Amino acid sequence: MKRGTSVIRVVLILTLALWPIAAWAQQATTIRFGHVGFPGSLFDMVAQEYAGRVNAELKGRVEVKVFHSSQLGTDEQMIKGIKIGAPEMFMPSTVMSTVDGKYGLFEMPYIIVNRAHMKKVSENKQLQSALFEGLPAKGIRILGVWENGFRHVTNNVGLLAGEIFYLEDLARDCTQDGVYEFMFVAPPLPITGAVGSPINPLAIK
Repeated sequence: MKRGTSVIRVVLILTLALWPIAAWAQQATTIRFGHVGFPGSLFDMVAQEYAGRVNAELKGRVEVKVFHSSQLGTDEQMIKGIKIGAPEMFMPSTVMSTVDGKYGLFEMPYIIVNRAHMKKVSENKQLQSALFEGLPAKGIRILGVWENGFRHVTNNVGLLAGEIFYLEDLARDCTQDGVYEFMFVAPPLPITGAVGSPINPLAIK
């Protein structure tokens, strides 16, 4: 946790250095930490633990307040707002692939074998470099990575059916290279109570 806390301090010092010294002395800085999880979810447990540790470490100089259940907006709204400091911090679910296509890697089924594999992947320095280094230019900085579990198939939603696919480009590509086998990935958005969802289908050879 020391490494994460030191990163927080650097970010805060760079931001608050522009403030008058009197304001620094009189009031604590509030950081709004938003997420889409419900109270008691893994999202909320991690956010509350993080906030508690940071608040204890910085002792009144900075206060991290957690907002659950999309109180500060949806994933899409918060990923846009984070670039202008509204909110100052948030924990995304599956929205990162809209920021950088490389994050779509984690939407593929069967790519993670077990939790030990997930830990190894998340701690890989080359992967961190590939995923993190381009984000500051887009107004986003990664402060930490948590596991949110993994699954190979979507459960408890019945049989998923796709329709109105545009396959002409795929058929043309298969004709050109003679390869007609591929992995098809089209994860739906996790919308509670929905009967349909937009997808971003990928055919991977």
